[in-house]
Amino acid sequence: MEPVLVSACLYGRACRYDGTDCADEVLLGELEATGRVPVPFCPEEAGELPTPRPAAWIEESGAGGPASAARVLSGEARVVTGSGEDVSAAFLAGAREALLACREVGARRAYLKERSPSCGVAQTHVSGRTVPGPGVTAQLLADSGVTVVGVDGGRTASAVAGPESAPEPPPPGMSGPAACSGPPSQPLFTPEIPPHLRKPSGPAQSG
Repeated sequence: MEPVLVSACLYGRACRYDGTDCADEVLLGELEATGRVPVPFCPEEAGELPTPRPAAWIEESGAGGPASAARVLSGEARVVTGSGEDVSAAFLAGAREALLACREVGARRAYLKERSPSCGVAQTHVSGRTVPGPGVTAQLLADSGVTVVGVDGGRTASAVAGPESAPEPPPPGMSGPAACSGPPSQPLFTPEIPPHLRKPSGPAQSG
């Protein structure tokens, strides 16, 4: 049995920004049929954002190139809410925890909710618009060698005429309209999380 990370909203958890889920019965059935065990995970809740929460997106910036998840990871761009609140730290923490979860369970693949600023694979949100490109968590996982597959979500088993096999993601280093992955020269998991993404250590507890 192969463990795979799955966006918790696709699994049926009501953890989206508006307090809903996007359960995908077809995906879960395909994973079961192919011997893959879903490990549900919500990066935004892992980053300690509440549910429900204000919608957020990668901020458009006129300096230093176009807005992207890669620039959020490098500290050159922010994730903000519609009111302008900077929630970058929560998104970075959630992405980091997703990578740690993959390491812990040995997940080589992640099935992520499309068009999310965290989990989007082929599409994400920049300044309230849907644009091509990955979200923050998808970018970090792909950079670390985890194959990520975008799923729209919301499909019911009754909507499918017959069983289908889960599509195989492209090999590392290749991308498609709904999937991307890290360069083939990288190991499955990087030995260390980049220093600027590491979870800050709290003060030592006495007693």
